[in-house]
Amino acid sequence: MSLKKSVRRLVGWLERGMKRWLFVRGVTRPLGHETHRKMRSTFVETEHERFKEPCTVFVLRRIEVWRPVESLTPEQFKDAKTFAFINGVEKALIDVDENLLAIDDLVVDSGLNDLCSQAFDGSGARKAVFNYVAIGTSGTAPANTDTALGAEVMRVSGTYAKDVPVGECSMDATFNITATYALQECGLFNAISGGDMYCRDTYTTKNVVSGDTVKVYYTPKMQRPA
Repeated sequence: MSLKKSVRRLVGWLERGMKRWLFVRGVTRPLGHETHRKMRSTFVETEHERFKEPCTVFVLRRIEVWRPVESLTPEQFKDAKTFAFINGVEKALIDVDENLLAIDDLVVDSGLNDLCSQAFDGSGARKAVFNYVAIGTSGTAPANTDTALGAEVMRVSGTYAKDVPVGECSMDATFNITATYALQECGLFNAISGGDMYCRDTYTTKNVVSGDTVKVYYTPKMQRPA
């Protein structure tokens, strides 16, 4: 190869390298939050097929209704699922409902936003944890934008436990019913009143009366796809 051709090849290589550098510099130079957000969004869109579900976040919810044995009708006694002493009173489990709360419908927007704060915000503005459980009487279908139950009647502090499986824990609550309610909804909150809601869902009506015990079990799960 002649010296002239070698020089031309070297110059061409340098020009292509300079163009690539100028392009990268033009894209990354601002590097502000907005620019980074756009670049990240483009990456997520183009890589969507390869990374469909990098992680799943959902909650298994179980609600139980316990009634004193002495208050059962013959039909309820016959159909009782099990019996146990609760606060010294023998009660029967007369109704059970379970539901899987997925990230795309029943884990609401405020809950997902608060997860960001709880995990990564090191300032004094970090959001409180979701350790309160509420029950209510509204059967209105839940929506991502919900911030409260439709018709809350009771809220109590829950009990947290880290379960054995990776990424799994429990938040359980017990309600000692003192009035008559037609329960249809429940949710997780980060304050004894008001506060932010993590999730809300509805279920078939649970008619409870004074003396009943309602137990709500939440099992949040954060898992990698299989």
